[in-house]
Amino acid sequence: MMQNPLKIEEVSERCRIVIGVAATCLLFLLITPLVDRFLEANVSSSIKREAEAKAVSWASDFVTQLPSIEKIIQTGYATPEQAQRIKDTIAVGDVIGFKLFTPAGKLTFCSNSGPSSGEDPLLNARALAVFQSGKSDVSFHHGHDEGASAGSHVEAYIPAVGPDGERMGVIEVYVDVSALDQVLHDSYSQLSIWLIFCSALVFLTPAAALIWRGKQLQMRDQRVASLQRIDQLTGILNRNSLTQEIDRVFADRAVDETIGVLFIDVDHFKHVNDTHGHRLGDEILRIVARTLKSSARNNQDVIGRYGGDEFVMLYRSIDQAGLRSAVERIKPALNDACRAVGGITPTLSIGAHLSRPGEDQQDALHAADIAVYEAKRRGRNQVIEYTRELETARGRELEVEKLLKRAIPSELLELHFQPMFAAKNRKLIGFEALLRLRDPAGGLISPGEFIPIAEKAGLMDNIGVWVLRRALDTAQTWPEDFFVSVNLSVAQFKSGDLPRRIFEVLDSREFDPSRLELEITESLLIDDEFCVWTQLQLIKEAGITIAIDDFGAGNTSVGHFWKFDFDKLKLDRSFLLACQYNPKRYGRLLHAISSFAKELHLTTVAEGIEVEDELEINVAAGVDQVQGFLLGRPMKVDELDQFIGKETEKLALVG
Repeated sequence: MMQNPLKIEEVSERCRIVIGVAATCLLFLLITPLVDRFLEANVSSSIKREAEAKAVSWASDFVTQLPSIEKIIQTGYATPEQAQRIKDTIAVGDVIGFKLFTPAGKLTFCSNSGPSSGEDPLLNARALAVFQSGKSDVSFHHGHDEGASAGSHVEAYIPAVGPDGERMGVIEVYVDVSALDQVLHDSYSQLSIWLIFCSALVFLTPAAALIWRGKQLQMRDQRVASLQRIDQLTGILNRNSLTQEIDRVFADRAVDETIGVLFIDVDHFKHVNDTHGHRLGDEILRIVARTLKSSARNNQDVIGRYGGDEFVMLYRSIDQAGLRSAVERIKPALNDACRAVGGITPTLSIGAHLSRPGEDQQDALHAADIAVYEAKRRGRNQVIEYTRELETARGRELEVEKLLKRAIPSELLELHFQPMFAAKNRKLIGFEALLRLRDPAGGLISPGEFIPIAEKAGLMDNIGVWVLRRALDTAQTWPEDFFVSVNLSVAQFKSGDLPRRIFEVLDSREFDPSRLELEITESLLIDDEFCVWTQLQLIKEAGITIAIDDFGAGNTSVGHFWKFDFDKLKLDRSFLLACQYNPKRYGRLLHAISSFAKELHLTTVAEGIEVEDELEINVAAGVDQVQGFLLGRPMKVDELDQFIGKETEKLALVG
């Protein structure tokens, strides 16, 4: 019996379809992982190249911006100013964190947690290898990889190289590449589908796909280049691009071209962040950037973000009048921009400089930087134009700063002591320690000059400890009922570690805390109230006397006295000036303050007593303690014993 030929052909056709489908599926299964693997490798390679370049550039800028980076690498500890600069540095760009390693590969600092804890942490083999070889070690982690942090990122170990070219340690930088990874994967996913589909059906040549892929990579490179050039928060040039543009402008300047340079700093920006939050702080930076862009004249003017809250503007081919006019447009434009969003209006300190032919970019920026520093020194919210006199003043400041840095080992610091007396019987009860700095010629530099410089240079922690040690060493030879008073600087509170330092000095000398008095100014309570209150509370609980110095000098607030239980109120010398014009009114005012202090159990002290009339009025008003030239001038340590002996004899004769 013969088979139906139609059925045979149908079966044959079905077999061919099945075989074709099976072959197609098999080909699909074979091609898919190969294509995916190929594309994934290219994605990772592209991301690693871009991220490594970004990490190397960031690490170089990071080392440049932190002159004391070697100390942080060795110890793991950063000052609050350095910590804020680190915080601002991480806030710019795609760097999400970093770690610091010593040349031996020991972890000392982590941006997320601060100094490394543990007495003997494990050494990092990758960090050690990078330091020894001087070559970067880069690895890419997908967001879905096991153990990866949130989002895709690149982990890069970069040698930390100082200005002299020597390696100081290793910086492990984490670069966020989530956005770039997503863009590439989206693009490659489309490419993958088309490659697999076309290859399975018609086996198109890979050349077409490679050409299309090349175009995709070119577009991606253009987008990445744009991201690397622009500050992502403000939309203007970032520091690297700004530096390149500044170099280009000065390199291309005409023979007779003058260039206007503005260095702009947002006033009290840290306080805004701490008080109102970083979201408002970021919005203020964006508003300032838009305001600066609106004040630019044309596309030739350069605007960029130089640091956390610092901006730089360059005006090409501009004269002095034009530069002043451009600066005058900034403030009203900033007010209008802030009014539109209903937020607080920040103030700006601006340093202006007109760079003339022959001056290079470094000198021009230096001049504008000196001018903005002077604007901040004079109280902020103003524009200062650079002059030679500012250069001279800045040079003097640098000389004093160099002197302060070697003051302790070179024994240039010394303490003088001014006696303090009970007002009613003029009994000697203690001394106030006053810091002095000698210049190379042997003269004395005013504390009003060198203390602010020491604070700005971050030297007050060490100087403050030196003062406390010397004061206690001197006071140990006095009668046991005498106290010693030491002034504290606002800079000593910034680390948050002041109580521990004080307690260590007291314990090492077995000095009675009740004989120590610490003086602070009211202005100190304004800058970082919570941090200061917390430390003062710990100090007071130890039995140390806390005194408000210079009361009535401009920052007086009754609110300070219900927030904290102070022990002593020292009246500023300016109160005594009123005595010369209206003694009766001065006496009533003094009596009111004395009554206010007694209600709060505060001891009152009158400073600057120079004549008998002033002393009598203060005694009549109920002031408890007095000091001044009438009773005793500041004296050196070797003069104290003789003075104490005379005062003791005088009191014995009166008694």
